[in-house]
Amino acid sequence: MISVLSTVTCDSSATLELLLIIKTVLQIICITVPIILIISCMISVIKTVTSFNPDLSKLWKNLLTKIIIAALVFYVPTIVNFVMDMVDGIKLNKSSCWSEATRENIKIKQAKEEAERKEKDKKTQEELEKQKDKSGGNMSYAKTFKLQNNNIFLGHYKKKINIFNIVITDNNGGTLSNNDFTFKSQNPAIAGVSSGGTITAKFGGTTTVTVTSKQNTGDSASINVNVIQSIYSNAKTKKALSLTNVKTGKKENIAKGTTGVLNGICRSGFCNTSYMHGDILKIGENYYYVSNKDVESKSYSIAPQYSNEVAEGFVNFNGFKSPNGYLFWSGHGSQVGYLFQGSQGNWKLYKTFDINSGDALGFYTKEHSSTGVHLGGFIMGSYDTGARSYPIIHKGNSGNVFHAFGDKSHIPKSHGCTRFTSKGFKELKNLNKTIKGCKIIEF
Repeated sequence: MISVLSTVTCDSSATLELLLIIKTVLQIICITVPIILIISCMISVIKTVTSFNPDLSKLWKNLLTKIIIAALVFYVPTIVNFVMDMVDGIKLNKSSCWSEATRENIKIKQAKEEAERKEKDKKTQEELEKQKDKSGGNMSYAKTFKLQNNNIFLGHYKKKINIFNIVITDNNGGTLSNNDFTFKSQNPAIAGVSSGGTITAKFGGTTTVTVTSKQNTGDSASINVNVIQSIYSNAKTKKALSLTNVKTGKKENIAKGTTGVLNGICRSGFCNTSYMHGDILKIGENYYYVSNKDVESKSYSIAPQYSNEVAEGFVNFNGFKSPNGYLFWSGHGSQVGYLFQGSQGNWKLYKTFDINSGDALGFYTKEHSSTGVHLGGFIMGSYDTGARSYPIIHKGNSGNVFHAFGDKSHIPKSHGCTRFTSKGFKELKNLNKTIKGCKIIEF
């Protein structure tokens, strides 16, 4: 016992409480045992005196033995204190844990531990609040598990970037099985989630996915899901329809000629393209599953320019890289070009440009010759100066180029090239020596 106690570091009140219990038990023993022995001696004396043939020598021998035992027991705490202090002093080179084990010291230690715990909780809460602020205040955090990602950015088009598998760990980083959790999307029309924890982007926007422990249903955490849209369209129903509301799962009657935003495009003669054809129609604040043959696109529905945080989150979360320190995202869904500076996973928005992308529906080009929306590999090339067009970026398999063409932007109007305003293209041209050779993503 001495060797074990001598290794105690006195760092916790629990340790001191254990030692205090041991000390208290020893004190009780050293008091009760001598009392019992004294009573035993008195009984022996009475029996001997009242006997017809008293054996005094035996009595004195018995009394002496019990007195010695009582004395030894009485001094046990003193002996233990001396030994513990000596051993602790040598082993720890500081004051003895044994001697520190008093009720007063325990109260002081508990108060200190409580203050440290509150300070730690405060710092943890501050960190969570910082992360919560970054997500727009939509995230929550669990006590018994962690989510590897609390803020994700998906693109509604390519499988490469439109799905995400949730990874859950314990508080020490060990991976947990998704089978032990339930998953629910706040808005399954924007991002659905399977029973196994796979999130699928469905419609541009932002929602949250809540992860809840099956073992402790009161413990849950959430993921903020940002979905970047591709080219969407304002569409009209061709006939009266009975459509399923994505959020409620109930059928609703939709009148012929009802307009809404389609998460894709479809126009007679222009549905057989590489663009998304659409399968959800947003009418007001409601979302409905729809077949593209029952709707027709009437105009483009363009997303507002994405904030720095969302634009950076999209390219960083999806791991886009570039051979030099610049990356260009030709944002067809928002009709904005985003130029980033940095490196893979650490891109910072450097500059934005107003653009026109390919007219996939043929509203302006009269014939369909757009190259389609894709995540392609582009490398900046040299200029081919001309009266109105200054090709700067060439795509290997289609001849797609970046060029200036008028000053009207934010609407798909090209045959597949990415057009800039005159002002924007001059700025891009002046940057050519700096950013030449960077990777271009087109989405």
